[in-house]
Amino acid sequence: SWTLPASSRSACYETYHGSYNGKDMPPGDRNWCWVGLKRLGCHARLGYRLSWREMNGIAHQSGGLNPPEPFFPLEDPQVCDAQPYGATRAWSDYEKSTARAWFQENVHVVVLNLPMNRARWTYMNARLKELEIDATRVDGVDMRWESALADAMAEGLIPKDFDLEVAKVEAWKSGLGGILGRVGCASAHFRGQKNALKSGKPLAVVFEDDVWPERDFVMRVWQLVREELPCDWEAVSLSSKCPFGKCVSKHLTRVQPDGNEPKVSCRGGVNYGFQGMMYRTSKLEAMQKKWQKVVFNAEHPQCLDVDVAFASMSDEVAYYAVPFVQNPGFLSEIVSTSSRQTVDGGNPASTSCSAHAGCKGMIGECCPTAVGVQLGCCGEKLQTCGSIESGVDFVVESAWGYSVDHITSPDQCCHLCQKQTKCNAWTWVKNAGAGGQCWLKGGQVVSKIKKEGV
Repeated sequence: SWTLPASSRSACYETYHGSYNGKDMPPGDRNWCWVGLKRLGCHARLGYRLSWREMNGIAHQSGGLNPPEPFFPLEDPQVCDAQPYGATRAWSDYEKSTARAWFQENVHVVVLNLPMNRARWTYMNARLKELEIDATRVDGVDMRWESALADAMAEGLIPKDFDLEVAKVEAWKSGLGGILGRVGCASAHFRGQKNALKSGKPLAVVFEDDVWPERDFVMRVWQLVREELPCDWEAVSLSSKCPFGKCVSKHLTRVQPDGNEPKVSCRGGVNYGFQGMMYRTSKLEAMQKKWQKVVFNAEHPQCLDVDVAFASMSDEVAYYAVPFVQNPGFLSEIVSTSSRQTVDGGNPASTSCSAHAGCKGMIGECCPTAVGVQLGCCGEKLQTCGSIESGVDFVVESAWGYSVDHITSPDQCCHLCQKQTKCNAWTWVKNAGAGGQCWLKGGQVVSKIKKEGV
């Protein structure tokens, strides 16, 4: 817990609640200083390998309030919350050969990959073969297809009582926009788990197709299972951002739900990351049944984010995670367009703004219903860059955002932002990303920082 004087809690409430979903929410028992720390320290810097100590400082530098003492969302942070814990160690030839033999015998590897992104599978499979890892490709679920929902229900990926139309409306009310990508992503993870159950192996690793396992990935997993994972473990995220819980060993946290966040939002905001998951297959079937009920609750669309949903039930499941701060850690993300966000936008052929008179002058994707309701998919932004502020970095409240390399001008960065319905701000970094790097950012801008080279 973070015990603060009433004056600090009141000041944080006044500062942060106004730009939060449901801005008129009363203070209640929530610690709004913690909300601000997550928003400014972690969500605005998701791509950076930072400890919570560093994120406390960044939140303050970004214009956040400075409570009398910092907050450490991980108990015993000195045990695992630092970059050096992810450093590559020197493995002996004996360790390498033993680890590879153990991995091949005990670990089934799945890669989730949408048919429209087949090139990603080719690229990733080449990397896995380089690491002497045999992998099974499992089709992702593209919910834009007419029969996708019925097919997923028939396959047991989505409960038959899940009402997608209700979920769409609830998502619109809470500002989530399109949810087809979220539904498809969750369904794909459950499909990958079912594939793992058929393998007969005691462990399974499920990758999304935008990750780059480190050269010593096999040895790291072998060491983690043999030396660090507690006997009760059921699942492990191999890279977790904004970690919340307790450091239990050099490479592991015991994930815990963030009780500061309301249940209706699936206690979201911490423990992000499902690019690489490891499961104990003997526990998967029972775990999946619980998990599907949490994910596919039409009244709580925030739970459609499969990582958020799993973290929210971590008091019922023995869930552990490797903190993202550890560098290089087990794996890295490949910077690419999010498949989930592409699908969230719907089918461009029939739902683009240009196809609907009511969306004239907007950019993005629209989802008009029979009664004319826009489900939050279109952004009222004109297709012009407007004024550009040099030497200023924008800090936003949203967890959404990613970077693109090889962007040679601020105008190019601006136009990339215009193509993303969730993008409300962008930062072009001149001397980064091999010729220029563009950061696309969602949510509301909460502060601006003077910074050289942007």
